[in-house]
Amino acid sequence: MSFFREPFSPDNQSALLVPLPSLLALGDIGITLSVQSPEYWRGNYECAYDFNPLVQFSLQVHPLLSLIAAFTWIPGICFAMLFLRESMRNLLYLTLVVGHFTCIAGWIIRTEPLSIPLVVGIGIPVLLIALRQISPGADEQTTFAR
Repeated sequence: MSFFREPFSPDNQSALLVPLPSLLALGDIGITLSVQSPEYWRGNYECAYDFNPLVQFSLQVHPLLSLIAAFTWIPGICFAMLFLRESMRNLLYLTLVVGHFTCIAGWIIRTEPLSIPLVVGIGIPVLLIALRQISPGADEQTTFAR
């Protein structure tokens, strides 16, 4: 059994799953860069901070390395979403949506502690959308709507 399938078979609705994790990944890198200290932007890259040690390492090398990594990661997400079989694709999809949203929420709450209701208010619909997109029968409903 293979983890991969034909990318553009008639029943493949994977392309519909690509936008949400891609947008969340862009938001994640955007907010990560925006909350770096003024000292960081004056060239002291050692003061970079991120929850993820790999991202922190790339930030400490240079902010462009983080952008290169992000713009490599996002096409990788898209490629995987298009080629993985449904069960693996759904697992990856939920992991990416929850993971990137959690990172964004962490930055928002860290910089503005009173924003917890906002984060929860946005997070619940994001999770519901993600679960709806991978729910059994979602492919048939999408096909029927065309």
